Amino acid sequence: MASSMIGTTLVFVQQQLIRYVCSAWILFGVPGCLLNVILLSRRQLRITSCCN
Repeated sequence: MASSMIGTTLVFVQQQLIRYVCSAWILFGVPGCLLNVILLSRRQLRITSCCN
């Protein structure tokens, strides 16, 4: 009985983690990636080298 309760609890925790962590990942990751693309495609950043 206790093992089935632990299994049920673990499934619930897994579902909640997937729901909220993946949502936050998408919410912050996609705009962050788009901002990186916009920033790194600027002409000045393509010309200037950090190795000088």
